[in-house]
Amino acid sequence: MPRRVPFSLVLAIACATVIACRDTPAAFGPTPTLARANADDVTTALAERFTRVERPPALADAIARITRSPFAASKLYDDSTLWTTIHPDGEKALLITGSYVGDHYSFTARADAPPPDRLGNARHEMRLARISSGVFEWNTSVANAIGPITADDVGRIVQSLLAAGAREDEPTLRAGVSAAFPRTSSVLGQFLSLDTLERTALEDGTARLHIVVTMHPDGIKERYPDYAAYLDHYITRVRGHATVVDTSGAPWVEVEIDRASYALTLRATREGHFAPVTGVPRPIPDSLELRAAVSTRISLFSVGFTDLVSPVRLVEAPHERAWVVHFRHEPHWHFPLAVDHFIKSPLRRPFANDGASFRIGVADTAGRQTLLARATHLTVQESGIMRWIGGLAGNAIGAYSGAVEIEGDAVIAETFGALRDDLAR
Repeated sequence: MPRRVPFSLVLAIACATVIACRDTPAAFGPTPTLARANADDVTTALAERFTRVERPPALADAIARITRSPFAASKLYDDSTLWTTIHPDGEKALLITGSYVGDHYSFTARADAPPPDRLGNARHEMRLARISSGVFEWNTSVANAIGPITADDVGRIVQSLLAAGAREDEPTLRAGVSAAFPRTSSVLGQFLSLDTLERTALEDGTARLHIVVTMHPDGIKERYPDYAAYLDHYITRVRGHATVVDTSGAPWVEVEIDRASYALTLRATREGHFAPVTGVPRPIPDSLELRAAVSTRISLFSVGFTDLVSPVRLVEAPHERAWVVHFRHEPHWHFPLAVDHFIKSPLRRPFANDGASFRIGVADTAGRQTLLARATHLTVQESGIMRWIGGLAGNAIGAYSGAVEIEGDAVIAETFGALRDDLAR
């Protein structure tokens, strides 16, 4: 149940700026005035969210315990000091509100946490229910208020990025990175380099894009030594690949991770839509499939999985844009031999029935704040193996605390602040 914003957020911004153009800021709204206001609201809300974050000691301790030990759920469930609410059916909940106060972002535990109703406000909820002996169900949700930008506006931004990739030639795209987003490029350039930008124009008017970004933690070592050390120790050990395919097996998005190198391959139409990486262009279907494998080294152990196959659903409603992933099929696990020998039902349990799920998207409501929201669902069965796995994960999660988290937040806040300045030009 990690509360950390992943490094992938910064990578996503980096990849977006690579194919952005001068028309992209105008996509934030139906008129120039609304576009400028929406762009400022979104980037301000996200920059403030990571600015000098403060939590009361009791709340910080509760979150740390939950995020480090989600697989040791019985101990968490039985500790009443962790929760703000205990429901009649026994479900426990920790509700948290967040807001920008003065010069910092403040989180507070509140049993009556309302939905975010002001720019930058947030609501977090962690719920834990006992299903049966040793079996527990986690449900978490996070919502951030990002202003009146609509789901249609978000769709238009994505279209602008894809259209630029399809229409602009490679030299123009490369020049546009620094021309359209000079401040953002400068911030990201401290520790990320654009190593490859290949654009293959096809006869049907589409273009295939291959982008490779490489991380260089030493670039921020002087300013953010603890965060740089964390990236170097944990993030640069990851290898993996992920492909989103349709029912015919045709790939639509491909991602490759090789330690500090991150590669993205996609295909775009001149109208700003996704197209399959190979084959005849066609509208992207609502139902897709994620195929993935990941490996890393934690402490003395090499761990990972292959053959993860999970359905992906795209939500494109009048007032909502979202991606929903359901994890219903257990992958092939790769653990040290002694651990593999003992793996049985506990690791299969999260994938049983409806499985685990992850959802992220934007939803707007007239007269209210638009919410950037994510939600997760996970069922766990306690066992010695699960506690061992949780302990390994807890090492990485626990390391992202103190000075590391403070510096990591500062990097994200600086990135969104630079993006706000670029969009206001």
